[in-house]
Amino acid sequence: SISTYKAGLNWQVADSLRIRSMYQAATPAPSVFELFQAGDQGFPLYSEPCARLQQAQDPALYAFCQQTGISAPEGFIQNNSQVEAFFFGNPSLEEETSDTITFGFVARPSFAEGLQFSVDYWDITVDEYINLLFGGAQGVIDACFDSLDLNGPQCQSELIGEPLVFRDASGELKVNVPVVNSSELETSGIDVQGDYG
Repeated sequence: SISTYKAGLNWQVADSLRIRSMYQAATPAPSVFELFQAGDQGFPLYSEPCARLQQAQDPALYAFCQQTGISAPEGFIQNNSQVEAFFFGNPSLEEETSDTITFGFVARPSFAEGLQFSVDYWDITVDEYINLLFGGAQGVIDACFDSLDLNGPQCQSELIGEPLVFRDASGELKVNVPVVNSSELETSGIDVQGDYG
């Protein structure tokens, strides 16, 4: 059960000036694709954390790289600039909730017949924002390697029942990237428009 609403003001102050403002609460629902995407393959750019890693640089990361399947990280080379990634939907997604505030004016100056311009400020906040886990494949890799815990939630996914990060027989990284409700998205700006005719 969800609800949306909006309230607005549109005030013609004078022939040459109109003020407008609106507040809107919306609840965008997840799409069928976001709910049920079934492991589509992609090849985004990435950076391999274990490539040419010296033990003296970071002993903990060096040991973690060995746990992932690289026996000698100092000799491991990232041969490909792209990682093979698999993208999954999430049937447990909640709808997003958003608040949008706009305020602006439209002016038709009396000294310039045929001229009209408007200025509008807008501010949008989205909670439960639907996005790729950790922002995408590189974010998943970074979160897993930062955690140094192959069995932790940054490296394993109960949602898809598979590791988020794993290696193939040649040692190349592979990544599973589900869609989740991340925390919040905020954006704001000013639109300016003018015309003369």
